[in-house]
Amino acid sequence: MLAPMKTLVWILFGLLSLLWTGGAWVLARLGGWAAGLAATGGTVDWVGKVAESPPMLMLARWLDAAWYQRVQDAMIALLQGLGEGLPCWARP
Repeated sequence: MLAPMKTLVWILFGLLSLLWTGGAWVLARLGGWAAGLAATGGTVDWVGKVAESPPMLMLARWLDAAWYQRVQDAMIALLQGLGEGLPCWARP
């Protein structure tokens, strides 16, 4: 009776580990991409660069057009909100 519970716990642990690792990998790629853009100097049009980001290009392959547009709109809204509060994120 205890063996199925152990198996379930290990399966859950493995799934959470994969989710954590995948999230860290995506954030590392996004951070490297953003750092490369910021290193060019001057202000960066972050909203214009959303569609060109590596994570968004990966999502374009996995999602249908309607879902991809929703995710892209959410990212643009997030970046516009950050632009109001952080001067380094402001658009030119």
